[in-house]
Amino acid sequence: MTPASSAASKPRAGGEYRIGRYRVRARLGKGGMGVVYLGRDEALDRDVAIKTLRLEGSPDDESRGRFEIEAKAAARLQHPNIVTVFELSEDRGLPYIAMEFLGGEDLEHLLRSGEKLSTTERLDIVIQTLRGLDFAHNHRIVHRDIKPSNIRVLDDGGVKILDFGIAKVESTSVTRAGMMVGTPYYMSPEHIRGGVLDGRTDVFAVGVILHELFAGKRPFTADDPTRVLYRIVNEPHPRLPEGAAGPLTADVQRVIDKSLEKEADARYASAGQMADELTRLRDRYPTPELEPADLAALSQARRNLASQQPDPKLVETVEAIARAHPDATEAQRLRRLFKRKPSDPLAQAETAAFPELDATFGKSAGGEETVLGGRTISGSAETILQGGRAESAPPAPVGPSNAVMYGAVAALAAAASIAGLLYLNRGGGSGQPAKPTPTITEIFVPGTEATPEKRPATRPSGGGAIAPAPPTAAIPKMAMEIRSQPAGASVRIDRKLVGVTPLRAEVTSNAAHSVAFSLSGYQTREMLLELPLPPSIDATLSPEGPPATLVVESAYPLTVSVGGRVLASDKPGVTATLAAGAQEVLLEAPALFLKRRETVQLEAGGTTTLKAPLAGKIGVRATPDNCKIYLNGVFVDYPPILDRAIAAGTHVVTFEWPDGTKAEEKVQVQAGKPSYVMGRKP
Repeated sequence: MTPASSAASKPRAGGEYRIGRYRVRARLGKGGMGVVYLGRDEALDRDVAIKTLRLEGSPDDESRGRFEIEAKAAARLQHPNIVTVFELSEDRGLPYIAMEFLGGEDLEHLLRSGEKLSTTERLDIVIQTLRGLDFAHNHRIVHRDIKPSNIRVLDDGGVKILDFGIAKVESTSVTRAGMMVGTPYYMSPEHIRGGVLDGRTDVFAVGVILHELFAGKRPFTADDPTRVLYRIVNEPHPRLPEGAAGPLTADVQRVIDKSLEKEADARYASAGQMADELTRLRDRYPTPELEPADLAALSQARRNLASQQPDPKLVETVEAIARAHPDATEAQRLRRLFKRKPSDPLAQAETAAFPELDATFGKSAGGEETVLGGRTISGSAETILQGGRAESAPPAPVGPSNAVMYGAVAALAAAASIAGLLYLNRGGGSGQPAKPTPTITEIFVPGTEATPEKRPATRPSGGGAIAPAPPTAAIPKMAMEIRSQPAGASVRIDRKLVGVTPLRAEVTSNAAHSVAFSLSGYQTREMLLELPLPPSIDATLSPEGPPATLVVESAYPLTVSVGGRVLASDKPGVTATLAAGAQEVLLEAPALFLKRRETVQLEAGGTTTLKAPLAGKIGVRATPDNCKIYLNGVFVDYPPILDRAIAAGTHVVTFEWPDGTKAEEKVQVQAGKPSYVMGRKP
């Protein structure tokens, strides 16, 4: 982290404060580890958000390391759905990040405010979030703290992912051993267990958000954090209310089910796969046919938004259209924007004082905290695990949001990155008080090793308090006889190994299950058991012939998946040994807008070569040019787009104007040659 050229955090003459080269104009938000300010970059004549670290106390190496990871991770990810970082620097020992200043409001506020979101808008928010995450995952960065407050919904419907403060970057580790960091409601089972994390842990979090968007509440809730974690690991998620997504409710539920699988291998192999599935659903959803007069009124209302005094007649018209057409996305969005009470962060900024900037090296008070759903739970891990209650702050009121809400979204590592920070530790000697800052060597989440009824309440080595598992409601179960021909096959129920055939297994009787059989020399067989469950199953396994070899050749890095299993990620090709027969191969290269599925017939003992398409270029223009450009459903930019690298083949270019009008063009891109597309508003 390099020091800023300007070393003046204290005010200049006339009461002006600066952080680095930026003039501080307003305080946007404040958290336990720092403050977010609205700053002015006078050299480039633009506003920026300045995120600082620990103004009250000396930042430790770990906090600095995580702070740097956030900036470097975000700076590597130049994508329309990820917040842009301009600078990571330090001023008088004060680390800070300068990033783009965003309007709009965070998804957390939208969910809690009761504002109406159309079905297509809800799907689009999730799709854009997944596109940003897929880009991050392809650059070997896992966010690990995806939640509504880290998703910014802009006024034009765009989405930005914020806060990579606890992101996992390849070959980087700054988390203390045994410390679990994240927000409990959105943690994946493997995150809770302390397992290896990859992009599928973010997919789980997005599945929670997708459920929350349509059900109006989170799928896993409880009065204390340990109970939340237990439910995520052990209990099935609830179903959506009937008709929650209109005619697509069953389809959306299927996507939620797959994204919330307990085992990562059973989820979508990538965020991009989940985004593709939801894109197909969004495009199928029936959108209302608005009258030309309504479309014209909405277009005029969009232009009128910038006015200090919106036209009351237009506001009334938008309100009427929104009431008449609940699934008219633009009408609902404009209605929301007109109802939002403007909040000017500069109202008192120019004369405001910032005393915390004068106390950069002051000693901060307070102990460890866990933030859960607006409540702050303080105390030792033993107290939390034993269900002890500490004084908790009341939920913060949800108020109107504009620029000020940006501070709440990006309110630093304490309020955003370390929301839900859980220190689950084993205490010191028996009867002795816990140490103020214990060394955490083990994370125990009740239910991960045995059910509460069967797990003995043992005391950890070295003494300390017993951490009993929380009580759980009885789950109906049944015994099932499982046999195979030939016998001796390993059996996995819902991806968990339960034994070898023949065997008798106990399963929950109120849910469907997958049962997989594997035996050396035989092809793996998987069966899906629907309700009502049979009392016994018999599986006949087919002999496995000699394996086949698949070779994928590519001139650029891509991700190769077969049957949902990733064989190579961001590599120029792969050679793999697979079972003979028909295999579905997925080739993905987001940077070149490549997502191609091909079914190849692999011959036993033979080698099959699959070549990825070469690259070409595409140029896109539009008239009028105030539209968004999508390539194969992925937002790219506003026109003109000049000589953008793209995989050869057929691509779909979509133009979307502010009034909701869309146009679509198909283009055949040839390898090594430029292709051009012109979009015209119908």
